Amino acid sequence: MPAAEAPAPAEFSPELLPALLDLSLTGVVLYEPVRDAAGAVVDLAFAYLNPAAQRMLRLPARPAATFLAQFPAGRNEGFAFHRDAFLGDAPGQFDVNYQADGYDNYFRIAARRVGGQLLVSFTDTADQPRTAVEEALRASQAREQTARAEAERQRRQLDNVLMQAPAMICVFEGPSHRFQFVNGPYQGLVGNRPLLGLPIAEAMPELAGQPIFERLDGVYRTGEPFFANEMLVQLDHDNSNPAALEERYYNFTYQARRDLAGAIDGILVFAYEVTMQVLAHRAAEASTQQAAALNAQLDALNEELAATNEELHATNEEFLAGNEALGRTQLKLEVTNRALLSAARRAADAQAAAEAARAELARVFEQAPVAIAIMEGPAHTVALANPEMFLIWGRSPAQVIGRPHFEALPDLAGQGFEAIFADVFRSGQPYYLREQPVRVDRAGNGRPTLGYYHITYQPLRDGQGNITGLTASAVEVTDQVRARQQVQALNEELATTNEELRASNEEFLVNNTALAAAQQALGALNQALEARVA
Repeated sequence: MPAAEAPAPAEFSPELLPALLDLSLTGVVLYEPVRDAAGAVVDLAFAYLNPAAQRMLRLPARPAATFLAQFPAGRNEGFAFHRDAFLGDAPGQFDVNYQADGYDNYFRIAARRVGGQLLVSFTDTADQPRTAVEEALRASQAREQTARAEAERQRRQLDNVLMQAPAMICVFEGPSHRFQFVNGPYQGLVGNRPLLGLPIAEAMPELAGQPIFERLDGVYRTGEPFFANEMLVQLDHDNSNPAALEERYYNFTYQARRDLAGAIDGILVFAYEVTMQVLAHRAAEASTQQAAALNAQLDALNEELAATNEELHATNEEFLAGNEALGRTQLKLEVTNRALLSAARRAADAQAAAEAARAELARVFEQAPVAIAIMEGPAHTVALANPEMFLIWGRSPAQVIGRPHFEALPDLAGQGFEAIFADVFRSGQPYYLREQPVRVDRAGNGRPTLGYYHITYQPLRDGQGNITGLTASAVEVTDQVRARQQVQALNEELATTNEELRASNEEFLVNNTALAAAQQALGALNQALEARVA
C-alpha cells in the first residue's frame, strides 16, 4: 500500500492575529525608539497597545505620550531594561513593583526587538488578590514613604529655622570644604560675594595665612570638634579692598558631620561676632591699669607731702639755707599738681571710653544665639533641638523630644514663658528678650541656677502661612552681664578716686598758702637779724 501522505499545514486566517491581541489577557505594547542627534536611544514612543494593555495602563491604543513622559519614576531601572532589550539580541524579562505616577501594580514584563521596533508583553496583579508577602511588602513600603515624608518635612523645617536664625551658620562638604549651605547672617560676612558650591579657599582667599584652613582640615581629618573663643578673623567684608582687611573677633564651633556609615563627609559651623565684647574687656582692663597708676601717684604724693612737713618744722638755719630748696619744692608741688589734674582727665576719658564700649556692647548683645529648638502645636511639643540648647536645658534628647515643653522642663515653668509662647503662637509676632534672667536646672541635680540669656521666639509657619509652632533661639550672656557689673563697680571706684584727687588738690592749695606765709615770716626774720647786726 502506498504510504499515507502528511496532512497539509493549516492556513491561518488574516483575522487571527488581531483577534488574538483583542482577546489576550496579557498586555501587549509595541514601541518605536526615539533617538537624539547622535543616534542614541533616549526614549520610546507608543506605536500600539492591545485592549488589555489599554485597560491596565489606562491609555488609548496609540497615545501621544512617550515612555518617560508616562512613567517618569521609571527613568532608571524601567527605561534601562526596555532600552537594553531593544539594543540586545535576546529577549529579556523584568519584574517590578511600580508605585508611582498614579500606579500601584506588580508588573512582570517580557520584551524583545522585532525589526526596528520593541515588542513588550506584560501582566500585572492589580485585579488579583494580594498574597500575605505582597501585603507585608506594601505595608512596609507605605511606612517607608511616610517616614521619608516626615524626614523631608523635618529637614525643610530645620532648613527654615537655620535660614531664619540670626546666628552665622554654614555647612562645608568634602575635604576641600565646599560651601553646601549658608544662611543669611553668614552670607552677610562678605555681602553679595558668591559662596555656595565653592571651596572656602576659593570663596574667601583673604583667609590664607590665618589659622582657619588648618583648623578645618584638622576637624575633617580627626573628627574632633574645634571651639574658638574671641578669635581674630580678618575678612574683606564689603568686597571693596582685599589689601585692607578688617579685624573682627568671633566665637565659633567646627563640628564634624558624618554619613550613615559613620564616615566624615563635612563640617557644621556655628558662629557669632563678639568684637564689641572684646573691645569692652580691653577698655575695662585699661581703666583698671589707669586706676592702679593713679593710686601709685597718690602714694608718691603722700610721701612728698610728708617730706614737705618735715622741712616746715626745720630749724631757723635750715630755713635760711633752704630758700632755694623751698622754691624747688614749690615747683615740684606745682608739677605734681598738674600731673594729678592730667591723671584725673585721663581717668575721665577712660570712663567715657568704657561708657561708649558698653553702648556698643549692648548693640552686639542683640545678635542672635546658636542654641535652637523647634516646638510644634499649642502644647509646644519639642520636635527638634541642637546640642547647644540641650546644654542650656541640662537634659538629654530622650528626656525632651516628643514631650510638651513645660512637661519636659518643669523648672522653666512659672517664669513668664507660658504667656510668651501663647502670645507668639496666637499673634504670629516674634518676641525678643535681652539679658533675660532665667533659672534652669542645667546640672540635673534639682537645684536651678541663675543665668542671663538673649532669647528670640518666632512663629513657625507651613507652606500656606498657618502657624504650626514656634522656634526658640538663645545665647547665654551671663559672663557679659557679670563683666558689665564689674565695669560699673570699677566706675564707682574711679568716681571715688576722682573725689580723692579733688580733696588732694584742695590740700595742695592749703599747703601752698602755708608755704607763702612761712616765706613772709622768714623774710621778716631776716630783716630783723640784719637790723640787729647793724
